[in-house]
Amino acid sequence: MFANDTHLWRAALIVALVTFFTSGAVAQTPGYYVTGGTVSNSYPLNTTSSKKVQLNYLGGEFSGAFTGQITTVYFRRGGTYSSASTYTNLTVKLGQTASSAFPSTTTFHTAMTQVYTAATTVIPAGAADTWFAITLTTPFSYDPTQGLIVQICQDSYTPSGITLRQATQSTTAYRRIWGANCAATTGSNTDKARYDFGFDLIAPGPMTYVSCTTIQPNTTPTSTGTTNQEIIGMQVVTSGGLSPLSVSSLTLSTAGSTTSNDISNAKVYYTGGSNTFAATNQFGSTVVSPSGTFVVNGSQVLGPGNNYFWLAYDIPLTASAGNVLDGQCTSINVASVPRTPTVTNPAGSRTIFEALNGIYTINPTGSGNRNFTSFTNAVNALNAVGVSGPVTFNVASATYNEQFTLGAIAGASATNTVTFNGGTGNAASRIITHNVGTSYQSVITLDGADHVKFKNLTVNSTNSTYGYGFLFTNSADYNEISDCVINLPANTTSYYHIGICASSTSSY
Repeated sequence: MFANDTHLWRAALIVALVTFFTSGAVAQTPGYYVTGGTVSNSYPLNTTSSKKVQLNYLGGEFSGAFTGQITTVYFRRGGTYSSASTYTNLTVKLGQTASSAFPSTTTFHTAMTQVYTAATTVIPAGAADTWFAITLTTPFSYDPTQGLIVQICQDSYTPSGITLRQATQSTTAYRRIWGANCAATTGSNTDKARYDFGFDLIAPGPMTYVSCTTIQPNTTPTSTGTTNQEIIGMQVVTSGGLSPLSVSSLTLSTAGSTTSNDISNAKVYYTGGSNTFAATNQFGSTVVSPSGTFVVNGSQVLGPGNNYFWLAYDIPLTASAGNVLDGQCTSINVASVPRTPTVTNPAGSRTIFEALNGIYTINPTGSGNRNFTSFTNAVNALNAVGVSGPVTFNVASATYNEQFTLGAIAGASATNTVTFNGGTGNAASRIITHNVGTSYQSVITLDGADHVKFKNLTVNSTNSTYGYGFLFTNSADYNEISDCVINLPANTTSYYHIGICASSTSSY
């Protein structure tokens, strides 16, 4: 780490042979929530000592909330996390009370209903101040006139935990109590803090069908010899929670793909209320060598609110690089009634890449299969398919308004390096710029990436309060920055401004 009052870096800076040890989905917004958090807190998801927390939210505190069933709860990230966190035995309990405070530092509220628990829970990567959702396995009957007690605890996590946004209330009432672990029956302390929190709420009554549509959130490149590659998602929306409906079949198609020869298997997965793809709960049977229209039959009970199904392909080693993979959904059978999605053919596709090897260009006005129009597109390809030899990206003259993260690159080594090169003496005309909006963020992050070189580029972090030029985290090793210019706002006194930082994503 370098001095905080240095604002311009003009040197051949080499960061090599050093291991940096650190401690460290589509955005969703809850239907009803409270915010105001300006600081982050490690309890209970980023600690090994205080792994159980209860929070007291007052009756009437969630504007517009009505008597109904809570189906999903949300918390806000206190920092930016470029990789997912996997928790063991994450558990959520809810309860209600007329009390506006916990009675003492040692008394947990005990009239609690377990609404979620899982041996393994993955919370996806995300930026600071974004929400993450936990879809409840048991909806909770909520009375908005009563206070809501929220309990969350965990046994362990890997590779790192996440912090939560917190606000301290002006009232003298205790709003938070924490203890050592999930089994703790007494708390170790309490205070007036309240986490940013929200939930989705549905009206009570029998479940009814509302709508369905098809989405395609993932259009990043994929590679040959891979399995369970997300293609499209199917969203089914219901209201009410009693007498739940079921989906019995989906009519799908490989339309839009260059050739069905690039697809060895098609599968459908169900993720409940989560709009993040996961190949864990398969619906129906695998369809071998699909071509054109095909039907996947199964049986899936729907939850209240949003439900997500996903079409995924296995891609053989013989698939042709440069071809695209796509899909459509033309019908979903809900409660024995065929429903036509509002959108059957969403925009987008996924291009099949081989591992990168050789010389490429980054040029916003360029074309061809060896040109990327942005750093983000090039980085997405590296993150998706890796390298099979040395790779150089020759960067064209332009200003690139981007922020990107390089993860561990498959195939990268001391021989198979990855170089971003603006050309000797060209740093002033090859500019990467971004207004970093929150603490501990950078314009360029190397999250476990090794053997990467940046040459003859300018990196501008323009926010007046926050922002690093480069962040090395999660043991990013053997990386080089040479003949680059790193600009930070002049005359700042903020210790959140650092040219090159080796740290976690939630501290420095």
